[in-house]
Amino acid sequence: MQNNIEHVYFHASQFPEQLAHEYETSFIQRRINHKFHYHTTHQSQQWLDLHQAYSPVQEGQGYQQAYQQCLHTALDALSHRTFDLISLGCGGGEKEVLLHNLLTQTQHAKQDVNKRPTMTSYYPVDVSPALAITAARKMRQQYPELPIQPIVCDLLHTDDLLSYIPGNNGARMITFFGMIPNFTPAAILPILNQFLSPGDLLLFSANLAPGKDYALGIQTVLPQYDNASTKGWLMSVLRDVGINTDDGDITVTVDTDTAEPTHNTQTSEKTALKKICAHFTIRRAVKLTINNKTIHWQPGERVQLFFSYRYTTPLVKHYLQQHGMQVLHSWEFNNQEEGLYLCQQAT
Repeated sequence: MQNNIEHVYFHASQFPEQLAHEYETSFIQRRINHKFHYHTTHQSQQWLDLHQAYSPVQEGQGYQQAYQQCLHTALDALSHRTFDLISLGCGGGEKEVLLHNLLTQTQHAKQDVNKRPTMTSYYPVDVSPALAITAARKMRQQYPELPIQPIVCDLLHTDDLLSYIPGNNGARMITFFGMIPNFTPAAILPILNQFLSPGDLLLFSANLAPGKDYALGIQTVLPQYDNASTKGWLMSVLRDVGINTDDGDITVTVDTDTAEPTHNTQTSEKTALKKICAHFTIRRAVKLTINNKTIHWQPGERVQLFFSYRYTTPLVKHYLQQHGMQVLHSWEFNNQEEGLYLCQQAT
């Protein structure tokens, strides 16, 4: 019977009344909150399929090697300590299972039991109940004895999450894979820093612009977003309120983030952070009814469906430093489209 029940913590940031308010606000302001792209089980599955199709998982791109090096380095940094694994934006949980697999291999390889790190608990955290449960069950299938507590919350509206995660007098390893691109640095980096105490580790991935030319590199990855499958996933949130493809068009562009200051990178040039954006341009007037409120969209108006920041490793280091963190080690895939970063609080 135990396998048929999953105990899930729901934070108030994901309570129905909060979701209803944010959902309505998204359509009024014509800026869809990213979390509503993962709101239903169908949307979550669409995203998992997209991730499988378009993420650089091929061995030829150095995916497995980069992640294994990153996770091994993190485990070595923990040495003999015990640690809780807190996966923020856990998605399907594959990388956290890989971490535990490598930990098990390390434990088997080391003769001195006192030098082995030990994972004491796993907390998969996501805005999507379906993804939080998927990650929890995926880990539990391989490690049934590991204490696991899935949590559903919105990080941008959760300043007390750690009060629900009891400390174990050890370290915390925070993972944040695939999530950095969907937040402004000023919004998410202070939140990540709050999870860290001296000795804790942060592992995250960032989408990169490949090559030496930042702007040109972003153009080369546009097909990963400007395709029928991604547009179909983005349309799901609109179809749920009665909007269909005949009502407008989805366009994918590269925008400069004017909200983020320009700054010097490792060269003498100034670089403004850029993001890939998907907008739905209204072709004919539509009337929406959400929470008994009528919303009118007029021809020519644009609705922001999605954005994804593209970084370089120098840009990642710059923004972390601005928010009290430092990169200990970094890895880039062979195609330079994604980077992995092992970080801690700045000393």
